[in-house]
This record gives sequence, C-alpha cells and structure tokens, in this order.
Amino acid sequence: MAGNVLSLETGSTKIYLHSGFSSTISNSFSSPSSTPRGVDWDGTNVLSSDGTSDKIYLHSGFSSTISNSFSSPSDIPRGVGWNGTNVLSYDDTSTKIYLHSGFSSTISNSFSSPDADNVGLSWDGTNVLSSDPTTDTIYLHSGFSSTISNSFSSPSNISFGVGWDGTNVLSSDGTSTKIYLHSGFSSTISNSFSSPSNSPYGVADDSWSGTAGPVSSTSPSVSPSISPSVSPSVSPSISPSVSPSVSVSPSISPSVSPSVSVSPSVSPSVSPSVSPSISVSPSKSPSVSPSISPSVSPSVSVSPSVSPSASPSASPSVSPSASPSPSEEHKGGPRPILKPVYAILKSFNGYQWVEARIKNKMHIYLNGWKDIKSK
Repeated sequence: MAGNVLSLETGSTKIYLHSGFSSTISNSFSSPSSTPRGVDWDGTNVLSSDGTSDKIYLHSGFSSTISNSFSSPSDIPRGVGWNGTNVLSYDDTSTKIYLHSGFSSTISNSFSSPDADNVGLSWDGTNVLSSDPTTDTIYLHSGFSSTISNSFSSPSNISFGVGWDGTNVLSSDGTSTKIYLHSGFSSTISNSFSSPSNSPYGVADDSWSGTAGPVSSTSPSVSPSISPSVSPSVSPSISPSVSPSVSVSPSISPSVSPSVSVSPSVSPSVSPSVSPSISVSPSKSPSVSPSISPSVSPSVSVSPSVSPSASPSASPSVSPSASPSPSEEHKGGPRPILKPVYAILKSFNGYQWVEARIKNKMHIYLNGWKDIKSK
C-alpha cells in the first residue's frame, strides 16, 4: 500500500515529504551537505547520500539530525537504497553497485552497473532496481546481480531517481522535472506531479522499507492495542457435594451396653436441648465411619420425642437383686417380714413416717403374741 512520497532536490538541496502521491509538501529539511544525490527509507529513518562529502547518512526519523554516517566505498556516491537489513549504494567513480553489511562501510558484495552513469537505486523486496540518465532506462536486476531480467524507457529523456512503493515503480526525470507513478514495473504512467524544484534526483515511498513487513510511516498513526481476554474458569473442586449419609461426631454418640437393665420406674435423665450436630463442608463430602455408628440396646426404651445424650460411662444401672436375703439378721431396721413392705414404701416420699407407724403397730402386735405364747 502506497504511503507518502519522499523526494530529494539538488537545486534546493532539500529533502521533501509529500502528502501521499501529490505535489503537496507536508515537511522538509536541508541536506547535510551541498550535493545531495540519493534518498530512501528504512522503515523508520531517512537514508541519504551526498557527492560533495562522499558520505552516506542515517537521519533520525524524518529530520536533518544525523544519527550515523560512513564514507562511500569510492569518491562520488549517488543512488542509495535499503533491502530491509543492509544499505545498497552506487558510486559514480567506480561505476559499481555495492551491498553493505547493515548500515556500515563494510562491503559484502558488489557488481558493475549496466552503464557508466547510474543515478537511481532501489530494492523491490527481491531484486535491485536502477536507473540510468544516459540511456534513459530503468532496469530490473535478477536479485543482487548484474543480470538484467527486465527494463523499460524513461517517460522523458533524463531518468534520475527510481523508487518502489511495494507494488509500483516511482521515477523522477530531470528534463520534465516531474515525479511519476508507474503501473507495476512498466512504462505505463498512472499518475504524475511536478517536483518542488527544478532538479529531482532521488525518490522513495515511506510505506516501503525494502521488505513487505510493517514499517513506521512518517505520518503519525495509532495502532489499536487489544489485550488478551481472560475467561473466568470455575474449578470443579469447589462444587459442593452432599452425601445422603450423615456424619455424627463420636463424642456425641450415645452407647448403651446391652447388659444394663433399667427398671421401668427409673428413667434416665435426658436433656432435650442437646442434639447431635451435623456439619457439611461445601468442599468435602461428609462420610460416616462404621466404627462410630450409635447402637442402642433393645432393652432400653426411649421416648421418640426426646433425643438421648449420654456418655458410655454414664449409663444408669439399677440391679433388681439389691434387696437383702431373708436370712439376714435384723440389725435395728425393720424385721425380715417387713422387708417387702419396706421396699415398696421406700419409693414414696415420706416413707420414713409410714415406716415408723407400721413398726410401732407391729411392735405392739409381736409383743402381744409373745405374751400369749409365754402363757
């Protein structure tokens, strides 16, 4: 996609930034020396060459500020280009096209130009483009080599600069003082405009940096930044699972020994306010241990409306054999004949009073029986 045209004029010794492909100038600055010849764009910065200083310059963005430079391999550098990684240059004295190592004076390759007066130089992503004002021809080389795979005549008769916008050839002509947009690599002209001065030498496009990768245009642009979305994840481990079984704490499990006999007249004390607590954790499934299952002896009768709570050691025990045997001697208490009556009366309140009354009556009765018997 075409961007903004860059052009270099030897008459005004200026480098211009055009608005798109048009004669409208949006910015310009003076050349570092007095005889500017070539111009190109590396994706961020302007490259230029000068025949008086015999130097190739790296500018800071589109400005006259020089961030780096080196001397030409020979005496008079003209065309300059960029293949995405390395500088390309043409020198009028040696009549050679050079491949530099990065932005440096180190030469990794070179070949002789098609004619003795090459001025323009560019790169289409695979091949060298060059222009010659003597033959008025624009050349397409095969890769970086002297082999010519295609060529066409210039629109006028002094072809100076040549450039590439990613799809089409750009050229400048010293006789017509115009800048041309060609249709692909051909002599067909799709557009043109007059140069800012009278001697257009170099031409380039700021959307092309020698490769088809992204470049920084001289026009400010804003690239939208999209942050990666975060999808909330739900861990299956936090899904509460409730088991139909109930977990009862061992400390509140009533255990009654089957050997305990409880008299119907004696009821164990049960607190209705204490009931087994059931705890269900959302992250754990409650389980019941078989070893803590409460067991109740069939001989213990518990009312359904009361929850029994008793520790294993607190089980009440009443032995039915608590009555003394009939052969036991009387030792100040009721006589053996009164023991059954005494046992029954002992369960009532105030049994002491009843006991005293019966003992008194029986005493009279027995003493009377003894008197009759002695007579």
